[in-house]
Amino acid sequence: MATTRDFPADHNPSVILALPESALATALDEQLRQHGWTVLRATSCARARRLACRHLPDALVLSADSPDESGWLTCAKLVRAQPQLRVVLVGERSAFSVRFARFVGAAGLVPPTAGVDELMARVVGAVPQVA
Repeated sequence: MATTRDFPADHNPSVILALPESALATALDEQLRQHGWTVLRATSCARARRLACRHLPDALVLSADSPDESGWLTCAKLVRAQPQLRVVLVGERSAFSVRFARFVGAAGLVPPTAGVDELMARVVGAVPQVA
């Protein structure tokens, strides 16, 4: 069961997804849209950063190991520029990577083997309730 959250009628939460094409990325996109989220897709972390500056989303989901600019670096840049922004990284979990995710300001680190419900819960849970 996917996590849901109630937002005021005048606020549609938004998210930018910068994940490689996969069943997980497609399923997350579909579930977020079903729950009223505005979803923008980015083909790279650099593109996600540009979109985030333009659209001011509530959250971003980044691949930690993006071929253009690492999700780690993108996360650090975005959180420094927009402290209210919540970034969830998708990458391999280890004790080091969890600490590094906190260091760069990520709201969470989800392994790529996680199911869509786990990733959805992390994204939705990272965004504060808008009063």
